[in-house]
Parts: sequence; structure tokens; C-alpha cells
Amino acid sequence: MIDDGELKPFVGRVYQLEQQVREAWKDAQSNHVEGKVVFSVA
Repeated sequence: MIDDGELKPFVGRVYQLEQQVREAWKDAQSNHVEGKVVFSVA
């Protein structure tokens, strides 16, 4: 659905999984990020 343009996710912020889990959790709990919180696995 994303590839067809039917679904457009709103990503608020992308965090590196290895380093920023604590920061992401804090931001998500404090409502400082609009949209989804995404973790990048590289």
C-alpha cells in the first residue's frame, strides 16, 4: 500500500537503534515527536 501511494506514514523522527533508544523513549513519552518513532538498524 505504501508503494502504491495509498498509505502515507508520518515519521516524526528516526533514531539509531544502538545508540538512541533511551532518547527515543524519553521523546515519545513527553510528546515532543509528532508522528511515528522509527529505529534505523544498520
